[in-house]
Amino acid sequence: RLARHVPPYIRYACRHWSHHLCKSAVDDTLLTLLNTFCATHLLYWIETLGLIGDMDIAVDALQNAIHILKVRIQIVNICLCIAFAHA
Repeated sequence: RLARHVPPYIRYACRHWSHHLCKSAVDDTLLTLLNTFCATHLLYWIETLGLIGDMDIAVDALQNAIHILKVRIQIVNICLCIAFAHA
């Protein structure tokens, strides 16, 4: 009943943001936005998923975000190793 009060664009964003994240070029700006989202909106996102009956999406979405962050860290580490090797 409460789900009908959640606009379609909010439902879409809640369900699919992590898929868009995985297909994006991850740069410092995107990482800052992800950090802001986690710090200020994460609980609202989880609450909204509960309202629309999609709580099962939460684990996969967070795992996708974690994977993206791990890949980004590995890339930075590789770049640092290459930079130090050439220094």
